[in-house]
Amino acid sequence: MKQVSVEIGDVPVSVVLVDDSFQLDGSYRNFTCSPSRAECEWQVLSGPVPARFQEPIPSDDTRRWEISCRWGEKVFRLWNHSQKDRLWKTASVKLDFSRGDIWVNRKKPDTDCVPLFFIDLLLWSHLLLDRGGLIIHAAAVQSKNSVYLFPGPAGSGKSTWSRMISHLPDVMVLAEDKVVLRKNENIFMVFGTPWNPSPESRVANGGRLESIFFLQPSSRNRITELSLTDSFRRLLQSSFLPFSYEKDLSPALSLIEDLVRGIPARLFEFKPNVSAVDLWRSFSDA
Repeated sequence: MKQVSVEIGDVPVSVVLVDDSFQLDGSYRNFTCSPSRAECEWQVLSGPVPARFQEPIPSDDTRRWEISCRWGEKVFRLWNHSQKDRLWKTASVKLDFSRGDIWVNRKKPDTDCVPLFFIDLLLWSHLLLDRGGLIIHAAAVQSKNSVYLFPGPAGSGKSTWSRMISHLPDVMVLAEDKVVLRKNENIFMVFGTPWNPSPESRVANGGRLESIFFLQPSSRNRITELSLTDSFRRLLQSSFLPFSYEKDLSPALSLIEDLVRGIPARLFEFKPNVSAVDLWRSFSDA
């Protein structure tokens, strides 16, 4: 049995690996913390998944995962991509996420030894929402105590922008694809996450959000102000929201509304050269 504690978005969780063949993915390496700080404990067990979770989904259902509330807990079910009738990973957690069990249904010749893969995004998205947070598809950079957020869908240039700005001596790239956004009283904080493609962008730091620049590749460099409505729409599109019920979505919508009302947001049309960096710096305090 192994116990590893990780902290993401300023929320520490203790993961108990009952099967000694399990290990946390290496992407979590920078996010380990002291077990004494853990607010939640999730126990990972090797299958079989208990029978009460085994009801099948309809054959015409194209989902790969399902979230439901039953027995006073939240249940997360994830299917094997190639075997729709076989539950792959299942988690049952208390509504406050303080305690939970995760089952991994391994069958020979399976070699799945990283039990949190993919199901961690489902668990953390709900846990963070319970703590006033969201996972956002965005790049982020930190300069001194301020963080600048660069959201955008796939292909919007998040990784390109991260590489362009990484050479600046007074700027640290927190993430190139996914960050955690949390509201603490009236302060919005942004934290790095382990769910970024390149190891150098898996940074555990965090800081106060200063402003938002929605990325858009272009043949020119231009930064323009956005309306509250446009900022809300763009941020909603960049949020990781795998929720099954409308009531789950309400706190996320409230958080996004508070954010666009409290933090300056601009559209950043850019071309991949140094002039784009110069323009951004003229609009920031970096």
